[in-house]
Amino acid sequence: MYYTAPLFTSIFFCLHAFNQKRSVWLKILPLIPLGFFGVLLVNRPSFSEVGFGYSSAALLSALFLSLASLSLKGLGKRGEPSERTIFYFSLTCCITATVLFPLESKPYKSFLDPIFILLALFTVLQQFCVTLGWGRGSTLLNCVFQFSGVPFAVMFGVLLFNERLSLSAIFGMAVLLASELVAVLIMQKKPHSVNGKK
Repeated sequence: MYYTAPLFTSIFFCLHAFNQKRSVWLKILPLIPLGFFGVLLVNRPSFSEVGFGYSSAALLSALFLSLASLSLKGLGKRGEPSERTIFYFSLTCCITATVLFPLESKPYKSFLDPIFILLALFTVLQQFCVTLGWGRGSTLLNCVFQFSGVPFAVMFGVLLFNERLSLSAIFGMAVLLASELVAVLIMQKKPHSVNGKK
């Protein structure tokens, strides 16, 4: 359900563009549901095991992620520095953690856990890349590449945890990579003045 966020983002973006009577990068649009189809082939989600409540929460999380992405786009258009955006993001996370940690049975030992430190580091780096991408790049192109986490997760699963890929997962990976490759080729041929980049 997390990967429905690019679908939400593309829908909101197109509605806003049509409302503003601006053109949309139509050649990129089909690649977004195509990438989502690749994700489904790789993950093969089952809703029967998690229940309606958790599935709804995941869908709501994807909606919030989509709105956050569009907010980053808005900040980028206003010229907001990426460093300041990341600072306020990190500050908000720290305040939230400070409030929630007392509810845990071992609240402060987590700071010494190497996995926790790596998680914090990778989260900051990921947020920096996301802020730059959404602030300066094409909205629809970002939607296509938002599925890129799946190939990396599969690669780490195979290399680090000896996971085996099913035929469905291999085909899904091929679909994902093909959609992103086509998006890059389209981007290289498209004029820089396209409204879909806004």
